[in-house]
Amino acid sequence: MAATTIDATFTRGDASRRSRLTAALAPGLLALIAVSVLAGFDLAARDWDITLFLRVGEHSSARPFITDDIPDTEIVAGWGHDGQANYVLAATFPDMPAAEGHLDSVTYRARRIVYPALLSLVPRGRALASAMLMANLAAVVVAAIAVGHLAVRAGASRRVGAIVGVTPAFVTSAVLDLGDGLAIALTAGGVVLWRRSETTRAAMLAVALLTLGALTRETTLVVTAAMLLVAVGDDRTVTRRSWVLLVPGSVVVAWIVALEIWIGGPGKSATQFALPFRGWFDSGIASRETLGAAALVALSAWVAHRLWAIDRVFALVVAAEGALLCCVDQAVLFHTLNLARVTPWVVPWAAIVLVAQNDRSIPHVQRLAPSFRPAREDRSADRPQERDRIPEGEDCIDLRAPERTQPVAHGELPSDQLVDGRLAVADEVDPLDSLAAPGRRLGAG
Repeated sequence: MAATTIDATFTRGDASRRSRLTAALAPGLLALIAVSVLAGFDLAARDWDITLFLRVGEHSSARPFITDDIPDTEIVAGWGHDGQANYVLAATFPDMPAAEGHLDSVTYRARRIVYPALLSLVPRGRALASAMLMANLAAVVVAAIAVGHLAVRAGASRRVGAIVGVTPAFVTSAVLDLGDGLAIALTAGGVVLWRRSETTRAAMLAVALLTLGALTRETTLVVTAAMLLVAVGDDRTVTRRSWVLLVPGSVVVAWIVALEIWIGGPGKSATQFALPFRGWFDSGIASRETLGAAALVALSAWVAHRLWAIDRVFALVVAAEGALLCCVDQAVLFHTLNLARVTPWVVPWAAIVLVAQNDRSIPHVQRLAPSFRPAREDRSADRPQERDRIPEGEDCIDLRAPERTQPVAHGELPSDQLVDGRLAVADEVDPLDSLAAPGRRLGAG
């Protein structure tokens, strides 16, 4: 009889864990379906030719290199887009000087080396072009799971993470064979793991993910800088843990210096920014690109303002992206999709903020939020005693007394469900739990 009871207990526990894991992975699956449908529409319009996503331009220096590998490559008008550069780097890695003459600037393109280095394991030709799309789809899944975790911390439903599948930054990355999606996914995973880390191993792995994200697209260093600023602001000093956040930026600087010594100067593609609003005026103040940039800046300002009380790190990130958008050169504004690349976080966080305000499925006792969010002052002593009295026999918990950790009637409330004496809505499960210590760390960084 005892053995039967134990087996039933373990069976229920396994089923519960599987259910929670499924819920944690659901945003990734939904986002994958969404972005696959959008990418499929683009492919279907071109007879399912995967080389379309390379966006090889008719005037591009990469065109002869790629057409040697794939003779029937789809050619687009103009100079093309960055997917063709990623193909050349992946095909020549690690002998990057061999890409000279096929790229506008090998040194500049090689700064974002993780994406092409990862794809260099795939044979050249259509297999490589297909792998570039697969890598972006996998990045969408990882990013959606991480954003779902961030949404729970902000008081929204985990399902909000599925918004990644229709976020312009990820859709653009998928249909243009860019490394942006992978960079954001690595960075988001690094932030989640950093906030949950209680061991040195977990913290180092988080820093490694942040570093790989920065070596995929250097603008993700904005996230690491925001984490460091918030950590220093909360601790009033630079702790040993905070110093580690300098590693991603240091590695990127060292890599850029090494490339310039090895290959040469950055070339013409290094100029993407100008004086504030200079690019806007050069593109035409009433042009579609300028109006789109202005709308994104306004949205970034609103999201950053509403986000400050929820997650100061990403409030700073969204605000910084809006500021960067004011300083982009006309060369960036020429394509509307480039605007999404400068502000990849604004759409996911706008969705999180809106859902967190309107979601009634989460009890509003006290949501699980970053530790820097101040707890509401306990004013129970100011209330009449009659209102403080709990009816006898009720199976409820007195959430007004910070020192109480027991239910009034029966059962025991685990101490890790209390935050400053109030009930916290715990996260269901996270795939990264195995990399962090059993406890949950709610650090501001």
